[in-house]
Amino acid sequence: MTTSYVFAVEARLTNTAVNQIKNAFLMACRHIWITVPLVLVNAVLPVCLIVRVQLFGALVPLYLVAGFGLTGYLKAMLLERVFVRYEE
Repeated sequence: MTTSYVFAVEARLTNTAVNQIKNAFLMACRHIWITVPLVLVNAVLPVCLIVRVQLFGALVPLYLVAGFGLTGYLKAMLLERVFVRYEE
């Protein structure tokens, strides 16, 4: 959960490394309804590998073409909703 927020906190807020990790953890816990979809977006490809190897093989080319950008876009949309509250 914390790793979903750490790099966004690094980009948006100025703080020490220890405080950034602490803030990322606290944000993840406080905004749990946004954290769950963030974790699910990150978990799509590994879950497909665990569930069915053939599905993983079919999704890898699609993920290489559009998956990284789509994942980043979805995460940015979700994180924007969190950071609006802290930047006012």
